[in-house]
Amino acid sequence: MRIILITLIILLISISSTVFSQEANQSSKLSERKLEAVTDFSGQLTGWADNVDYIYGGFYLQTCNSKYLVVFSPTIGRKLRKKVKSNTLLSIKGVEKVSAKDEKEIWLVCITTNEETIYNPSLGLSTKKGKEKFVLGVGKINELQKDGQGKTIGIILNDQTILRMSNSMLELLNKIALVGTTISYTGEKQKLPSGEVALMNYTVINCHTITIDGSQYLTN
Repeated sequence: MRIILITLIILLISISSTVFSQEANQSSKLSERKLEAVTDFSGQLTGWADNVDYIYGGFYLQTCNSKYLVVFSPTIGRKLRKKVKSNTLLSIKGVEKVSAKDEKEIWLVCITTNEETIYNPSLGLSTKKGKEKFVLGVGKINELQKDGQGKTIGIILNDQTILRMSNSMLELLNKIALVGTTISYTGEKQKLPSGEVALMNYTVINCHTITIDGSQYLTN
């Protein structure tokens, strides 16, 4: 009996240590995350990149100082191939990243060519079904939407638009996304599933970028 009791105590201590370690790791990852600023890049398109299924999802941009792989959603591959030609000068907005292979990448936000701006709907990430068209908007922050535990889950604008993004991103924006601040955003409008009806006529946006006081940040 004594041996069984000691074994149970050891198991409980082990489980508690594992849970504490996981929570500490999650907290550490959250504290390490920073706001990712969207910046301007310009350079020459030197070639296209495809994936293992031979679907276009990127192109190479040679700037004055570096060569980047610019990553975009395959859903705009056809349009980019039609509108953008190799060896042309481009102006783009994006977020600089370092790939797993220590190569320089840019997650495309938008590209301007021939006086036309093409927005990347998913910034190189897969999109879920049930979303509508990609949208751009401007509004004033009316309030921060909170759940029953008081955690911020969205930003409500004065035109009955709700911006959705991760909790970690909302915490990072907490000090600059103040009530009364005018912001602009890009994102995908959520589509209400068939058969569902909303209590209030809010437009819900899965936010991709948010611009506050002239600085644009990646939010997905």
